[in-house]
Formats: sequence, C-alpha cells, structure tokens
Amino acid sequence: MTTAALATLVASCGDGGSGKLGISCFPDETQRWIWQASENEGDRNPAMSEPIKAETSTIYVDRSASMLGYLRGADNDNRPFQILAGNLPVVARTAGATKVQYRGFGVNISEPMTDAAATFQDPATYRCAGGSASCESKESHLDKVLAMVAEKPEELAIVISDLWYDNSMDSMGGPTALQEPLTRILQSGRAVAIYGIEAPFDGTIYDIPAGGTAETSVSHKGTHPLFLLAIGTKNDVLEFDLQLERSGARTIREGLASGAIKRSIFTVDPGPLKARKREPVAPGADPAFRQVPFETHPGIKIQQFQFDSSAIRRDAKLPVRSASWTAPVDDDFLENTVWQGEYSASVDLWRRDGDKCGKWSKISTLVNDTPFERGEEGAPGKFEYGFDSKSLAGQLKRSGVYMISGELSRVSVDTPNPANAWAEEWSFTSDQAGSVQADRQELFPTLNLTEMMRIMENALRTATERNGGGVIGFTVLVNSEG
Repeated sequence: MTTAALATLVASCGDGGSGKLGISCFPDETQRWIWQASENEGDRNPAMSEPIKAETSTIYVDRSASMLGYLRGADNDNRPFQILAGNLPVVARTAGATKVQYRGFGVNISEPMTDAAATFQDPATYRCAGGSASCESKESHLDKVLAMVAEKPEELAIVISDLWYDNSMDSMGGPTALQEPLTRILQSGRAVAIYGIEAPFDGTIYDIPAGGTAETSVSHKGTHPLFLLAIGTKNDVLEFDLQLERSGARTIREGLASGAIKRSIFTVDPGPLKARKREPVAPGADPAFRQVPFETHPGIKIQQFQFDSSAIRRDAKLPVRSASWTAPVDDDFLENTVWQGEYSASVDLWRRDGDKCGKWSKISTLVNDTPFERGEEGAPGKFEYGFDSKSLAGQLKRSGVYMISGELSRVSVDTPNPANAWAEEWSFTSDQAGSVQADRQELFPTLNLTEMMRIMENALRTATERNGGGVIGFTVLVNSEG
C-alpha cells in the first residue's frame, strides 16, 4: 500500500470539516490520543475545555456566623466574599450554564433561590434569629452539601465557605465525614477544584479547640482564608476555572494570575481533554521506520509512518536512532491538577481489516501495564517507547495499515501531595490552637486545613485505584510494505 493510499484510507470517513465521522473510524480507546479540531472552529484544538454541559449551576453559600467577618472586614478595594456571592452567576453563565440558583447551608440546606446575591451580602443572614435552638448559623454542615452534590451529577456545584468544619451531630468527628461523598464524586468521573483566598476579616472565629472537649472563640481583625469549591464534570470544572481567570472582577482575575489565590484541582484524570500534539512521536532517523507526510481529513491529524523491512540496517556499526514516544513531558498534565503519583504504561498494536471505516483488530500488546521509575519531587519519571524496526518486523510482516497506540495510566496518588503544599501555611491543628491565639498574626489560619486536603487526597486515591485510566497517550498510523 502506498503512502497516498494510506492517506485515502484515513480521509475516507470524512464529513466535510468537523472530523466527527473521521474520528469514529478508530477504536474508542484510541480516539482521545488523536488530534481533533473543535467543531466549526477550523484548526483550533480545544485541549483545555469547551462550554459547560451542565444546564444548572448551584451556588452553595456557607451561612455560619463566622462568615459575617468577611462582610465586616471588606473595603471598596478588597471584598472577595461579596464579589464571589454577587459575580459567580455571571461566571457560571459565561461558562455556559443556562440556570443558576443559590442555596444557603448551616444546620440545614435551604431550598433553591434565584437572584439571592443580596441575601448573602446581608449581615442578617449570618445572625441568629429566634434563639440558639433554631439558629441556622450555629453550625456548618458541609458534609450534607457534599452528600447532596454527590447525588446531582448533572449539575455544576459551587461552594463558598471558610471550611471551618463544625458539626456537633457528626459522630465521626471533624472533616472525616467528607471523605465518603468526595470519593463518590471523584469516582463518578467528576472533578473538584478548591481555591484559597486570603480575605480581609473583621469578626469572630468560633469553635477553636481549648483543651479536651472545650471550645472557645476569638475576635480577629486581619485576614482569614476564604474558600471556593467547584464540583462537576472535568470539562465543566476546567471551563469554570477558565472563565474565573477571565473574570471582570479585578481582585479574582489578578489573584489567580499572580498566584495570590491558591488552587488545586482534584480529578482521577489529570491529563488534557483531547490530544494536544499533532506529532506526539519523535520521528528518529531509521530508514526502515520513517515518518511520511500526511494529508488527512481536516478535522483530525494523525502522525504516520512507513515501515519497510528491506531497509532495516542489520549490519549497522552504530545504533539507529528509532522513532520514540516519551512521557510525561512538562505540559502533559493540566495546570493546577493534583497529578503526582504512580503511573504505568501500555502500548497496543492494531491492524486495519479491509477498507471499511472502523474495522480494526487488536493483534498484539507491545507493552503491558509496565510501571516505571519515579522521578524527583514526586514526579512519575519518564517512560520511553522506542519504535524499533527490528523488534516490529515480525508484527508488521503482512502488508497493510496498522495503528500503534499507547498511554500512561494513573495507578495511585501521593499523599501528602506537593500540589497542595500551599495549604500548610494556612492550617493549624488542635494542639497548636493555644499558640495560634497567643502569637496572633495578620492571617488567622484555618483549623485542620491540611487534614481536609489529606482527606481529599485519600478520596482521590481511592477513586483512582477503583476507576483509574489513561491520562496521556499517542496514536500513530503505520503503513507496512511487508
């Protein structure tokens, strides 16, 4: 088969521009690693995200009494809580949501409300009315919120909270009650983004451990971490993140750009949504396995090689530099994702059966779930697959069109994870409560924030071990002349 015939086969399923039919000609497990242009957008490749698919976005606002301090501490130049409460509907709609609603949560979760931005900027929302027995603001049931979110996979959930977990009805104690719903959320394929903002604060911080079962509260004027969570499909969370970066609110936009606003994105799959590279394989200099120009359907780009066994240099004095795929490289993982952990590699060989679209047979596994050496500072190291013509000769001895597709799969997650190191500066434990109060700083940290991160990491690790898969990969075509 000639190179021209190879190109004809690839283009035979074209649909006039979008690549939808073209990509369907390939096995499902290989499609993600084929470069695709966005529909009706010519040559642009949307490897990051596309408009969110969730029709409904629900904004959950913590209405515990301590949230009042963010309202009182704000000024005209620095008011992140008010900005989030008021502008998040705009961000969600810009990202693609058609319906945006609010819910408040304290002891209970309120019914949905529309146009409630003013309600959550009113100090009365965070004060007790009718006595402590009926006071919604005396507790913060984030566990109930996450349990509700876990049951609504069709929504994009956005949570504003100080993450100061106090639930007197929680028999498990503290943030451990969050792990079960977080695991369900992540195992379902959804992502959780957490943003940390050093926000101005002037108010009371409640429920500080004071020895044994006793608790106390202190007044603080300075700054105190405020948190935003976004929970939804991976695409929806990434698109929300993108629109947040483009926010019309200068405090948010500049804080994200400078790194002053911290963020971590938890997802079982920290790789790009689509293939970022048209030519993922380094072509090498092997005359028996050489890259050839490719003309394919406009919607897809697939790197192509020609294999000629007669050109194998069996008596070469110097080793031939083979084509190779190396991963991961610097930009393989999505920015801000919690990606550090263990990975394994696999590479499969497929053969095309006849000339009909979609008819492929997997004929060999060239690399089978092979773990590889860890790199420095938690990096997964480097895996390299070399397209050695001598080794492939037996597999490609029949003339025809073949496909080689490989990927790295996530096996587990490191904990503590370097991606969440920023939380350590904003956290204190029960044992440190006395010194935190005595040695008062401008920033009053968050109780057990590192424990919260550890629980999120453990939820991610459990979800990965149960439902992990490929996160980085390649797909190339090979025309063998036998």
